[in-house]
Amino acid sequence: MQTTFRFKLHPNQTVFKQMIDWQSKISYVKNRMIGDREFTYHRHFVMGDYCALHNKQTYTVSALRSDLTLKANHPDIFESFEALSSGLFCSVNRSVSLGDPWKTGDEKRARPRKPKVGKEPKKPSVKRSNYEVQASYLPKLKQEKPELAIVNAFVLQKAVNNVDEAFQKFFRVLGGYPNYTRPHDQGFEFDPKAVKLDLKAYKIYLSGLGWVRFYNSRQWWDGIEIGKTTITKEADGFYVSILIKDDSIPDVPIISNNQIETVIGGDMGIKKLLSTSGKIQYLNPQFKKVESRKLKIRQRRASKKRKGSKNRKKANIKVAKIHQKIARKRNDYQNKVAKTFVSQADMNVVEDLNISGMKKRCRPKVDENGKYIKNGQTAKSALNEAISDAAWYQLRTKIAEQSRKQGKKHVVVLPHHTSQECPECHHISADNRDKEKFVCSECGHFNDADNNAGVNIGNKGIEQEMLNLDRVRLVRPEFTPQIRLRRNHLHGQVSRGTSEYKVDKKENWMLAE
Repeated sequence: MQTTFRFKLHPNQTVFKQMIDWQSKISYVKNRMIGDREFTYHRHFVMGDYCALHNKQTYTVSALRSDLTLKANHPDIFESFEALSSGLFCSVNRSVSLGDPWKTGDEKRARPRKPKVGKEPKKPSVKRSNYEVQASYLPKLKQEKPELAIVNAFVLQKAVNNVDEAFQKFFRVLGGYPNYTRPHDQGFEFDPKAVKLDLKAYKIYLSGLGWVRFYNSRQWWDGIEIGKTTITKEADGFYVSILIKDDSIPDVPIISNNQIETVIGGDMGIKKLLSTSGKIQYLNPQFKKVESRKLKIRQRRASKKRKGSKNRKKANIKVAKIHQKIARKRNDYQNKVAKTFVSQADMNVVEDLNISGMKKRCRPKVDENGKYIKNGQTAKSALNEAISDAAWYQLRTKIAEQSRKQGKKHVVVLPHHTSQECPECHHISADNRDKEKFVCSECGHFNDADNNAGVNIGNKGIEQEMLNLDRVRLVRPEFTPQIRLRRNHLHGQVSRGTSEYKVDKKENWMLAE
């Protein structure tokens, strides 16, 4: 079993300034590595190759920096004299330029070399990966900038590794292009061996920073193994996230398809954050909209302060704290919604929404004279803001995490025609839906539009997983059992088809009819 414990740090003034200084230095290293990749790309893929090496294994990047050095020591590596006069160079590695691209002494990864008559065999040589090339440059970078030596070596290596992973995700179309980082947003990760815990004094030892106090809000037990430790910065201070491992506690096994008996579907929306295939609908509190007036006032006050002044920094901190409050309220609410939704069936199904496509700008419209006319983007901007406030992707991630914890199966389906299809006769038409109502124009079946979409999503999940229809039952309004709802969370949960509730004043509960 593994989980993550997160605590707020309480460092003294000296350690706090040191952590701020580490942020700026780590950010510099990451930006340097991103810039090196962009520089190398433009040199080799945009401008082209301007030299041809006969034996690339014998030259490092540092030896290829200057044309004068090449002309004096290796005049035979170019095919023509025009390449020497170009003022450009060709690196051995086409992705990065900082560091040594070759690694010697690794016999397991070494490529076999052809033996030469009358000469001693050379040591095996292999080509480093992009991360290893840039990581090999860190010792030289510390010589150029001695102030980087105070930062833990593993922290800098992990920062370079994060840059490499970000580029790998970008090339595999799993994420966006890596951006340059700002110092105040920079986090850093420690080696598990360099972290110690003193639970009696509520202190944690971080290599290079020393002992730091933290606010203990979790219950610890024996047999815990400390894994990855990450430090992050928020508006109200630094936080530490510790990966906890305990092999004595097994993980909950995910239920197999042969064991699934109940399935529930969920449709995501703006007014109703999640509408299930049963009666329950979870309203969207729109936390950002509630705090919009206060946020606008704080942003206006911050913009009027002089740039670079201490008053502007204080005003920006107040703005950041409002954003932090919104994010925490949304995170707490979505966790409760996800836990309740997952616990209702053996398998849960949600839709895979193309959120980035839904938030794209409208195409410009041009009249007969070639002038731009209104294209509805002003009205759509409010919709885009509401989509961002709903945070559908975060909710889907929390549902998947809750499914893993509870051992339930989580399935994602395409959302095509889920709001226009009749679950009884499977007739698809845009006329079936009238705002919040769904009335089939073919068979007359009626239901709440969002709950009906949840039914279609659940049926899609059953079809996609090829479950046995004789054994599996979809949670629908006529089969949904009574679910106990807390009174103080009633603003976020409603019951379809009725507004009558039975109140138990002793236990402070409400039962949805």
